[in-house]
Amino acid sequence: MARNTRPSLLWSMMKGTVLLVMLVCTALFIAEHFVPELLPYSSFDDAGMTVPTAQVTTSAAAPFSFKISPASATGRAGDTITYTGEVTAQPGFTGPVQLSLAASAGIFKKTYDLGTLQPPYPQSFSYPLTIPESLPANINLNGVVTATSGSAVQKQTVSLTIG
Repeated sequence: MARNTRPSLLWSMMKGTVLLVMLVCTALFIAEHFVPELLPYSSFDDAGMTVPTAQVTTSAAAPFSFKISPASATGRAGDTITYTGEVTAQPGFTGPVQLSLAASAGIFKKTYDLGTLQPPYPQSFSYPLTIPESLPANINLNGVVTATSGSAVQKQTVSLTIG
């Protein structure tokens, strides 16, 4: 009896599916580890946004504190959202406070310099971000705003949902 040496259609489809999954996983790995600048400069507008309590991390004996809002926002590509905040300090503290934002969403990762505040304190700040047109809908950007002065570090989490 002659043996059929042609692969079956089902076998060919399975091999193709496995190959496609391997290619996608490889592309995601490469993008996440070797292309960190995919997230362009963004902006946020807090008009009409609800502001849940944010997670705040403080280093021991920090001579200053800060708060930022909104902790959570929703916007669409092209919208501008403005983060506002305030740095307060213990009496006698005269150091500068450097602010930065580390944002990520899947393979998108970028750190933004939000500027440096100089005394006197308390001091308010705002930072407008425009949501890039290139970001797709239905993703969540997670961020950590860090305030640093010398060895004192404080962090607050923020999030943005692209609608």
